Amino acid sequence: MNNQWAIYEIDGYEKINAMLDKHFGELINSAKVKISNDADPILEGRNVRIEMESFMGSIEGYGTSDTEPRSILVTLVSTELGLLLNQ
Repeated sequence: MNNQWAIYEIDGYEKINAMLDKHFGELINSAKVKISNDADPILEGRNVRIEMESFMGSIEGYGTSDTEPRSILVTLVSTELGLLLNQ
């Protein structure tokens, strides 16, 4: 299985990866709808990051709040919304 979020590969990590993918997908799709209705892409990207980091922080034992998953999150948000990484 692809460990897209670079979390600890311990029992159940596949389920955690799937949960992170699902939650991110819901947040990013909502942001895209808001942007299509003239919301600020940078603000929406920050909102996705903040909400996703909160969700990631609620998961114990898989390293979801470590540097690597958070860096992956920033890259995914930037890629999905067409933002530059330094914004």
